[in-house]
Order: sequence, then structure tokens, then C-alpha cells
Amino acid sequence: MKRTLFILLLYSTFCYSQVPKAVTQKITITDLEIRAIDSIINDVYKADEPGASVLLAQNGKILLRKGYGMANMELQIPVSPDHVFAIASMTKYFTAISILLLQEQGKVDVKDDVRKYIPGYYTHEKTITLENLMTHTGGILNDREFPAYWAKMKLETSRYAGNQFAEEQSLLFEPGTDFSYSNPSFRLLAFVIEKVSGQNYYAFLTQHIFSKLGLRQTYPGSSAAILMKTSSYAYSPIKKIYERQEDGPYVQYGAVGSGSIFSTVDDLYRWHRGLKEGKIVSAASLKKTWTSYVLTDGSDAHYGYGRSVSNINGYLLVGHAGGLNGYQSHEWQLPGEDIYFVILSNQGRDIPRPTLLANKIGSFILRTDQALPWQMPDSVQLLPLRGVYESLADGSRLQKNMSVTQCYWHISSGQGKLYAKRTGIPKTELLPVNDSTWYSRTNPFNRWTFRKDKSGNVTGVRTYGSFIQIGPHRFGKKVSSVIPSIPSTLQIDSAGLVKYCGIFQHESGPRQKLVVSQNKLVLTDEEGSEKKELSFAGNHVFFDPQTEILYKFIPDKNGKITELQYFDGRADMVMKRIRDNY
Repeated sequence: MKRTLFILLLYSTFCYSQVPKAVTQKITITDLEIRAIDSIINDVYKADEPGASVLLAQNGKILLRKGYGMANMELQIPVSPDHVFAIASMTKYFTAISILLLQEQGKVDVKDDVRKYIPGYYTHEKTITLENLMTHTGGILNDREFPAYWAKMKLETSRYAGNQFAEEQSLLFEPGTDFSYSNPSFRLLAFVIEKVSGQNYYAFLTQHIFSKLGLRQTYPGSSAAILMKTSSYAYSPIKKIYERQEDGPYVQYGAVGSGSIFSTVDDLYRWHRGLKEGKIVSAASLKKTWTSYVLTDGSDAHYGYGRSVSNINGYLLVGHAGGLNGYQSHEWQLPGEDIYFVILSNQGRDIPRPTLLANKIGSFILRTDQALPWQMPDSVQLLPLRGVYESLADGSRLQKNMSVTQCYWHISSGQGKLYAKRTGIPKTELLPVNDSTWYSRTNPFNRWTFRKDKSGNVTGVRTYGSFIQIGPHRFGKKVSSVIPSIPSTLQIDSAGLVKYCGIFQHESGPRQKLVVSQNKLVLTDEEGSEKKELSFAGNHVFFDPQTEILYKFIPDKNGKITELQYFDGRADMVMKRIRDNY
């Protein structure tokens, strides 16, 4: 209780009683602010849960270096700053800097077509430059969202299998015209590094970066034992427990160049300082990584070379997040103020805590988190916002990356509150920032700004991050003022439900079990730990009242159910029935 009051007192002192720092004002992080940041992080990571390692520095001086929570829950080993974590997609910066190093050596040019270095790569007759690959603007899809990709990786565990899958799919857009996060793009860059340098990707990094900067606790993803390596865990909201995760073959093969490196906060700080001091590439090359790519329509991609790029009240903020098998991470820097922050965690959550903290602490330092209470509009004022809006992207990935199914935002109101619900996902409450902009209760840095025409009619909604932004802002056109109602629930007895029971399996491996319980069809896993009660809509169709996902069962000519089809909020799923329940 005392810690919570301390945080609230400091937060009110620094965020509400002071105005935002002017562009010309230099930032100096005070001892009081450091104590507040430490308390904020300490309040998030409990002592008996998977935790995090944190480092904050300014002007070459480390201000905060500390571990929180557990590195290994089974052995009750606390996290220390010396512990090793997977940094996941923060690996991309190592790849991008390696390309720029090769460019300074005259061996590549970022404006070159990738086929100059990998002639056999199929670009669908389009020019995809190395710059497109480094900025996620090449149109190459992100394969991890495709169950068929995982099926292919089960058959052929190699670096080539994953890239081949992405290569075979159509481009999402004309290169340079849009942004969609793409791990295969950075895996392809790793192949370019190897082809040009004549070295293995990790051998190149070791010679030109790790050894040069003294990164002694930075490792490639492999099956080899790593000293001081943490164990990773993912939180199950259904079971309300942390489940141990394994690195698996994806780290060794599928993430090379895009997310396979393990490191510590100390080594990442050495990496940051080495770049700043010009020990790897020139200042001009480094500045290029912080320069946001501009799409052909003039919009800002908010992404440079392996870096997210944001401008906060005139301050340049660059960084990156990462997430892999229970590990989650985030780092950012304010180059003009020489401030660096990194958090590495072995606690996996649906809403990553490192990214929430990176936003929170960054906005705290810059005095920008000043969402003063705004009066909630009355029910009549909420009515014009209600309706169906296009949702073209799921976070940093275009929706068409994941499915042919179009997704929408359903903006609804009830009992004086406003809600946003994306196709296949439970609704979340929105709270007002002002008369046109709202934020999510679960993530205050996710914003919705409603746009009106000259007559005052709501025409669409712009979704974006209020602090750290990755990818362009997305605008969803309002397509209807009427939200479709969920199907009516029809009656069906237990005898009628039995034919839908059984074990269903996707080609990539995941299985689901359907059973009858208390005259309801229940969707669960084989262990019976995660359960959804489905309502009957008729004609072999059921639905989940919470997510509104429709589950369609397909019978053969004899009426026996052989297949289950549904859209899970991200991808179109086809599950084959493989056997009856015991």
C-alpha cells in the first residue's frame, strides 16, 4: 500500500503538476525520478513470478540496473542484471547494422534489388530493395501467423523452409507503398550477409560486433547450454498459472536474422554505447537507422532500419520490442538526450508488460503522459460513434497477412460507456482523452481518434500508438451505423450435440476437443483446461457469445461431421476430425 501511494505521489508530482518539457529544454533524470521508475517496475513484477532485468542510463552513467522477480520459478532463482534472456526481434538491429557495415565496405547498397545478392529469390517480378527489407515495406508477409508455415517447419526444420514458404506467397502490396511487419524480410537479410561476407551470420556478428565491443554474454539461438540463462514462462489467463516454455527449433532455424539472439542488459548497453561512439558504423549510417521510411503516398512508416521511430514533442525516440516463447523485451533511446532504457523479461503476457513499461517510463521522463480526467460524454453523445469500422491491420501487420476474412471494429455503447471490439476478439472499454480521441482501458497508449466530415457525421476512426508507434497510423472507414446482432440461440438437446463431439486437428498440429457438458457443446483443449461454451445457431453452426466467433461444422454425404471451420480473430482455421472422444 505504501509503495502504491509513493508511486501515485511521484506520478502526480511529475506528470500532472508540470507542463511537458519544451523542445529546447534538456532532460536530466533526477534521483527522485529514478526511485519512481524503480517503484513502478517493482509494482509490476512480483517477487514470486517470472520477472525482468532493467537498465536505464544517461550520458554514459548507469542510473538503474536491477533484476525483478524470478529467473527460474522451479529453482526459486531471482533475476539479476547478469541473467541472459532472448531479445527476440531486437535482433533485427544487429542485422540492419551489419548490412550498413557491408555498405560502408562497398560490398552492398541498400538501394539494390535483393536479387543482386540472392538471384534465385522470387520477388514476383517486383523490385524489392534491401532498404525495403529493413523497413518492412517489401510486401513480404509474416509467415508466423500462418498455420501452414508451422506445418512446413514440422516437415523440414531448416532456415530455408520458412523463407521458402513466405517466398511462395503473393506480395501483400507493391514494394514501398505500405508497411507490414515481416520476419522473413530480416531472415532474408541474414542470407545476404552470409552471401556477401562469405561467413556464417553468427560468425560475422561475432567478428565484427560481439568481439569488438566485448559482448561476452551475447549468444546465437542454439541448443547449446548458456550460462546464467533464464527460463521463460507464459501466463495462462484460463489456468491462472505460469507455464514453462521451450526455445524449440524456431529459435535455432526460423528466427536467424530476425529474432534469435540472447543477451543481457549490460551487453545491450555496451552495444548501444559502441554504436554511439562510432565503433561499428559511421555516425551518418547510424543516423540513417533512425530515419523513418516514407511510403510512396507520403505517409510516415514510423520505422527506420530495424528501429521504430517516433517524434515525441520534438524529441526523437527510437527503439524496438521483442517477443518469443515467453520472452518479451523492449528498448528505446533518446539520441539527443543520450538516454537509453532496456527491459528484458521472461514473463509472457497477451499484452506485453515490457512494452507497456517502455511507454510508461518514456512518457514519465518526457512528462507527456498527461491524460487529465475528461468528462464522459452522455449516452446521446456516444450514439454517433456507434457503428462498424474497417480494421485493416492487427497491430503492425496487415490483416490480409493473416486471412482472407475482412476484420472490423464494432464500436458500441451501453450504460454510459463506450466499447471497441475487433472481429473475433472480446470487447474492451474505451475512455475519453478529449471530445474526439479515446484510449483503451487495458492499454492507455492505444488510441482511437474519430474523424468527422463538415456536417459533423462520423466517417471513420484512426488507430495509433500515442507514444511509441510502429507502422503508419491506420484509418478505418465507417461502413455502417448498425452493428450486426449475434445469432439467436436455438435449442438442441444433448443427443443432438453428440455428433459434434470429438478431436479435431489442424494441419500444423494444434488439436481441439469438443464435448457435451450440462447440455452445452464445449470447446476445449485435450487437457480440458481451457473451455468455451458454444451456443447453437442452427444448420451445423455454433457461436461463442463473448468473441462472436462462428464455428461451422462440415458433414460428409452420410451426415457424419468431418471438419470444423472458423475464423479465430487472426486466421482462417480448418480442423479435421481425427477421432471420437474416449
